[in-house]
Amino acid sequence: MEYIRIEGIIGLVIVVGILLAIVLIGPGLTQSLHVGPSNFNVISAKLLKASCGYVINATIEASGIPGKCHDNLYAVTLNGTTYYAFYEPENGKTVVWYYNGTSSYPIYLSTSNTTYSPPSNLPNTIYNATFVSQQGKYSIMIGVSVAPKPTLKIIQAQILNVSGLCVLKTEVNANIPAGYIYFYEAVLNGSTYYIFYHPKGDTLCPVYYIDKSGVYNVSLYIYPENFTKATNVTPNSFEIKPGIYKVVYVTSVGNYTIMAETVTSITAPQFSVENTATESTVNGLTLLNFTITATTPAGSHICVYEISINGHNYTVYYKPEVSSSAIGVYVYQGTKTYPFYINGTVSAGTYTIIFYYCYEGVHYIYTGKITIS
Repeated sequence: MEYIRIEGIIGLVIVVGILLAIVLIGPGLTQSLHVGPSNFNVISAKLLKASCGYVINATIEASGIPGKCHDNLYAVTLNGTTYYAFYEPENGKTVVWYYNGTSSYPIYLSTSNTTYSPPSNLPNTIYNATFVSQQGKYSIMIGVSVAPKPTLKIIQAQILNVSGLCVLKTEVNANIPAGYIYFYEAVLNGSTYYIFYHPKGDTLCPVYYIDKSGVYNVSLYIYPENFTKATNVTPNSFEIKPGIYKVVYVTSVGNYTIMAETVTSITAPQFSVENTATESTVNGLTLLNFTITATTPAGSHICVYEISINGHNYTVYYKPEVSSSAIGVYVYQGTKTYPFYINGTVSAGTYTIIFYYCYEGVHYIYTGKITIS
């Protein structure tokens, strides 16, 4: 009997030891638990605390999405608490789109699924993060870290008058690990002007921000009055006299000073379209892939907002969604193939196509004979 009792005790010790080893080892920070189908994987993820809230930089591997469509990532659950996924919190745009292949996506966390409301203060601990997507769920262990502060350098600037509106054409060198850099004011030789985004026509919208790293040009529209919502202004309502100005940029990451000179006029953009294009159907809309070559002398981008095919006009959407927020395809300097989504049917054939586009507040058209296959 004594032998049996000792053997039982030894067995119990072995079992307890194995259980303790499992608990102590636990899932590593890079180990993931897959609870969804195999065509949605979160390869890695970082939970960062940024100035605009909490953002997860996730590298997602996906496959099996039909054609050139996307699937949706709706939410992320952290230790059982659900946060909704926003891809552009400044504009209240919810749901993160992801595509076939392996890419990194910023996911901004919100306690509301309608209005961007970031969590106030997440505990600095390790989280079991479950990503809730259209294709299923995927869990991974992540920890909180503070995102490096964005940095900015103003390389050069010019002061332009574009269709009666004053523009600071500015070349920036930005490093933005997460979040945004906001541009608030421009002080020209001691006079304060407010910085706005220019969507179209004579409309100015607050606030201008950038969210990508690299060296590129931005067009900062300035006005002597401040607005809290989109506002139509009167062209040539104030004057900045020709000359050289000391410009102080007031931004969310500090103030930056540079000398800028007024430029009396800018050259019109160049825009041309190759004579072949492809056609397919996505989410009930017609997708036309056009290869466009463009030059943008004042930086920024060209916006193509409408096309006419053999006399039939179609609004252009940059994603497969009939929505006012999706109107307009941005075309940048260089040669690239761009997707155009239209709410109509276009079969294969050769057509005369007119492109209606806008650059720095001025509207243009381009006409070409294009074969669609």
